[in-house]
Amino acid sequence: MMNSSVESTKMYVSGPITGNSTCEKDFEDATEVLSCEGYDVVNPMLICPPENLRFDHQREQAEKRGDWNYYMREAIKKLVICDEIYMLRGWASSKGAILERNIAQQLNMPVRYQEAEELKKLNG
Repeated sequence: MMNSSVESTKMYVSGPITGNSTCEKDFEDATEVLSCEGYDVVNPMLICPPENLRFDHQREQAEKRGDWNYYMREAIKKLVICDEIYMLRGWASSKGAILERNIAQQLNMPVRYQEAEELKKLNG
């Protein structure tokens, strides 16, 4: 059910990607939940590899090695046009997620924490 108070609010999802074997599922699950709440979700897992790579095999290699600087620059471009940020479980162990949270806080964006919301649900 859509919540009209968040309709068209852009929510950026942030969390650990590098070294996280479940990151695709984690980001997809959060995207689904937030979309159902009515948010326009920005998922940095959907950032494409650099267009300037000349051959498909170069693009595949960039994806495999996870060119962190490239992806963080692209992610930050997406973050700064959002209204809020949603921090996935484990964010504090990710230098990229920490950076994204710091930027969001400096821009006075509301920050939601998946862990806090899960605890709230458990405690009723």
